[in-house]
Amino acid sequence: MVYFTRALPAVVLIAGAILSGLAPAAHASLLDINFTATGTFASGSGFATVDSSLISSGNAGTTSLSDLQGFSLTLTGIPGGGPATTSFNLSNLSLWSLQESGGTINDLNFFMRNNPVNADGYSIEGFEEKMFDLCSGPAQTDACAGGSTQLDQLTISVTSETSASPEPASLVLTGLGLAGLGWLRRRRFLS
Repeated sequence: MVYFTRALPAVVLIAGAILSGLAPAAHASLLDINFTATGTFASGSGFATVDSSLISSGNAGTTSLSDLQGFSLTLTGIPGGGPATTSFNLSNLSLWSLQESGGTINDLNFFMRNNPVNADGYSIEGFEEKMFDLCSGPAQTDACAGGSTQLDQLTISVTSETSASPEPASLVLTGLGLAGLGWLRRRRFLS
């Protein structure tokens, strides 16, 4: 019984080390694609968070919203008498597009077609590679919907691709694993 009591902390810490080694494999590595959007009047910046495997050395692409882990876009300088600044998030989108070749992003775009407008009454709708309309009102396929006004056309430029922050559970498991390995090393050193 004494042996089991002394060995239990080692077993728990070794299990933590094993799990921390498996945690990154169980969860996709996330990548933030940072971008700017520039039009005649409006401009802004945003990010799209994706699984890093979508940006590979081959040719890849997706339009599935389930592949988009996070999205934010803030625009300022909007003409037309409504709010001059507005923001869009993932819940506003009905579709998106990511196309890459050889690790270079050829198309990044976002669509709100047939979705309600955002909180400020605006929508965005891609119509060409890395280009979208800003509408005062709803959007339809490749344009502002009837009754909506096209306020600006904006061009998307990718500014950087950075690793997204790891999730807290992975950090805890990694910490447990490192503590277990350190404890085992110390125990062997003292023996």
